[in-house]
Amino acid sequence: MLGCSPFLGVQVLLALALARLFGLNRIAIVLGVQISVPPLTPVILFATAQVGALLLRGHWLPLRLAGLRGLPDARLLASLFLDMLVGGLVLGAFFALILGTVTAFGLQRIKASRLRLAACQGPHRPRPL
Repeated sequence: MLGCSPFLGVQVLLALALARLFGLNRIAIVLGVQISVPPLTPVILFATAQVGALLLRGHWLPLRLAGLRGLPDARLLASLFLDMLVGGLVLGAFFALILGTVTAFGLQRIKASRLRLAACQGPHRPRPL
């Protein structure tokens, strides 16, 4: 979920702190945060802001700057941050569910294929000297 949060630049640090707190694999956690790589970051931020606005206010954010010009800067930034925070939780949970399921399924298939390969090779017997 941290990969979709508006805490750009500190996502990895937050992920490492949470991994340490909960005793999780730090490498896996850092890899999981990497959904927000630079080419995808603007798309993720836009999507989280839109989803958050829809959930909090019942409508999408305007796509033109003219729709945002009436708000004071501090209020606009606070509102946008809250939208991205709420939207990030929802989209992060969605991506965690989908990507976690795909990863678990893939790892299960790899494990099953390794077991089949080991069964086909039979028990390993050391060669006599």
